[in-house]
Amino acid sequence: MKLTEWYPPEVKPVREGIYQCMYGTEKFPDIIYRKYKRGLWYAYGDTIAQAEARDNVSSNAAPWRGLAEEPK
Repeated sequence: MKLTEWYPPEVKPVREGIYQCMYGTEKFPDIIYRKYKRGLWYAYGDTIAQAEARDNVSSNAAPWRGLAEEPK
């Protein structure tokens, strides 16, 4: 799947869903998954399924990216 560029934390996604988030640096990234729903970020998961199951809101901000095309 084609992914978008990395967006800074202050830019919010247009759609709800699961996004990759980056901690660390671009040279040595630590990629995790987080759910974005109702204008809020939720706690992270190491997998998409873990992120989808989270129901606690998180205030930690991180760069994020999503799909650059509609999923098939």
